[in-house]
Parts: sequence; structure tokens; C-alpha cells
Amino acid sequence: MARYTFTLDTQDDVVQAGSVRGSSFDEALETLSHELIVKRGDRLRIGVTGFPPAQFECVSLMGGDVIWTPANLRAA
Repeated sequence: MARYTFTLDTQDDVVQAGSVRGSSFDEALETLSHELIVKRGDRLRIGVTGFPPAQFECVSLMGGDVIWTPANLRAA
């Protein structure tokens, strides 16, 4: 299992940081989505040692599920 480190930046400027283990990136992201208190507009940075972190923004909370979209994408 890989160890993923993360930071969560909220709209209230509160930062949560830590690590999570998962057999895949998707599993780690899903685990965090259920363990963290997330609001629309929050930003998550998550990655493994040696690689730049992926950045996501919470765009919706649907039925208890957090919907993430890649952050910093520019529209064409």
C-alpha cells in the first residue's frame, strides 16, 4: 500500500494535513472524502513522495459523496 500525504485548505483558511494509506490513488481519495469534513470550494493537495501533488477542488456534495474536480484547469 502506498502512503499519500495531503493538505486540505478550506474557505475558512483552516488547513488540515496528514497521510493516508491506500492500494490506489482512487482508494486514498475516497478514504479522505469520508474521513474529512469537506465543504464546497475546499482544495485538496494529495500525492506520494517524489512526485508533485495532485490538486483538487470540491465542487459538490451529493448524497454524502464529495465530488472533486482537478484544480487550476483553465477553460479553453
